Amino acid sequence: MDMKLGSTLKIKGKIASDAVGFALNLGQGSSKVDLHFNPRFRESVIVCNSLDGTWGEEQKDGHMCFSPGSEVKVRSEGRGARGGCQRESPGGGGEHPGLDMGFGTVEANPGAAVAHFPGPPASLTPSLLPQFTVTFDNDGFKVKLSDGHQLTFPNRMGHSHLSYLSIQGGLSITSFKID
Repeated sequence: MDMKLGSTLKIKGKIASDAVGFALNLGQGSSKVDLHFNPRFRESVIVCNSLDGTWGEEQKDGHMCFSPGSEVKVRSEGRGARGGCQRESPGGGGEHPGLDMGFGTVEANPGAAVAHFPGPPASLTPSLLPQFTVTFDNDGFKVKLSDGHQLTFPNRMGHSHLSYLSIQGGLSITSFKID
């Protein structure tokens, strides 16, 4: 994956009906994560954090628009984001080419990574269309959720390029795109 400052990552997927949450990690590798975006259903909270060998301080947002068994739309923008995992009122693919996401393969082409999958496993129950967008800038990340809610998270490590993407937990990706 090749995500530069000013880029926006758009992700669509389905949440398994038995999921307790999921995590999106963006960064330089599994031990250097600039953005850890982690909706936790049992706690009804979205946790944002960073990992540079050790985890930083968790920043939490109580706005939960995800639920088990739903499809998700999430938007995350990184331009001018400051502070923690903050709430803003509405109105105010894959890690590397060939990454196996469980039911499809991400093909990341230089310049425009786009992936589409044949569909989720039968165990997933669709309802809403899960999608989120993450925009990456000098100051941080702006994550825009499907209901218009926005979270911001600082670029704590100051990176200008992200090469690592991982999705863990109960979210199965149906498509992603980097603009």
